[in-house]
Amino acid sequence: MKPSLLAAGTFLGLPLLCLTLALPVFAEEPMTIGAIREDPEPFHMKYVILQGTLKDVQALEPYYLASGAGCYGAYLLTLEDETGSLPIAVLGICGVPTIRTAPASAGDRVRIRAQILAPGRLGSFYGIDRRPIPGANPDALHAVASEITFLHP
Repeated sequence: MKPSLLAAGTFLGLPLLCLTLALPVFAEEPMTIGAIREDPEPFHMKYVILQGTLKDVQALEPYYLASGAGCYGAYLLTLEDETGSLPIAVLGICGVPTIRTAPASAGDRVRIRAQILAPGRLGSFYGIDRRPIPGANPDALHAVASEITFLHP
C-alpha cells in the first residue's frame, strides 16, 4: 500500500473509530427505578443509568476490608424518580485516611451510573471491631454508584 493511501486511511479511520467507541456513552438512556424493582435479578451486577432527585444523603463511618485496609468517605443516598426510590451506596476511598464529604445533598437532581445488587447479594462492611456495621448491609435491592452527574433543575 502506498504511504499516501495509508495516511488517508488512518485519517478517515481514526475519527470513525473514535465515534464508534463514543456511541455507547451517548446511547445509554436512564432506566426507571420501577422497572428494576419489578424484576431485579436480570440487573444483578449490571451497570445502569438512573436519573432522579436525592431524598436522603447519609455519611458512613469508616469501614474496613477483610485485608484490614480502612475505607473513608463513604456515604449512602436515596434516589427517587417518578416510579420509586432506590438506596445507593458510594464507596469510600480505601488505604489512605482521608476526609471526604458527600458532594450531594437532598433535593439535588442527579444522573447516576450504578451497579445494581439484587436482594440478599451484598457482602458485608465491617467496623474496626470486625463486626458488620448495622444499617450498612441492606438485604434489600440497592446499588453502588460509580459516577454521579449533577443536573440543572
